[in-house]
Amino acid sequence: MIALATFLALVPLTTGADDTVPVQGSNVRFPVLVQFPDNGQSVEMGLTGVALRKKLIISVYSMGSYLDKTVKVATPEELATVDAAKWLFLVMERDVSGADMAAALRMGIEQTSPKDFQPEMARLVTFFEKQSVRKGDRVWLAHRPGKGVLINVAGREQIEIANVNFSKAIWNIYLGPTPVAETVKVGLVSRLW
Repeated sequence: MIALATFLALVPLTTGADDTVPVQGSNVRFPVLVQFPDNGQSVEMGLTGVALRKKLIISVYSMGSYLDKTVKVATPEELATVDAAKWLFLVMERDVSGADMAAALRMGIEQTSPKDFQPEMARLVTFFEKQSVRKGDRVWLAHRPGKGVLINVAGREQIEIANVNFSKAIWNIYLGPTPVAETVKVGLVSRLW
């Protein structure tokens, strides 16, 4: 099992290890188990799957999905909506401007969640517009049960949005009934236990 700090340092460089899973079409591998710190406690997280997000034919980012090992889900929709410790970890495959990141998240949430999240969306867009990312940068989103979502961009900036339903709306972008790409949805649940 890998600690979060080690995980953040190694993910894009990990190759060939037995306790990692490769992302097809990328050199990124994700550890099967990680320890994620939350409020002074450590949560053991298990990899639910990996995927490569493409826009047309261009690879945008590799991603791994993690869930608290004590929680059992059987479908992508259950994973999207469960109020348990879960984590989406992205490794950028190309440079992306903050404006493009903000626009993609806005569009994804608006397409998959009928609920109005104006204040949360405004905070998220403002945050990402200032956060251009480069190839190799890591972005992670952590759902904190009963609290909301914690987002970290390349270890530089972090924001917490305290709304559990908004956090679930972000997961719906990838795992809901109308995901950003069906291949991403299938990949992120390929290891459900």
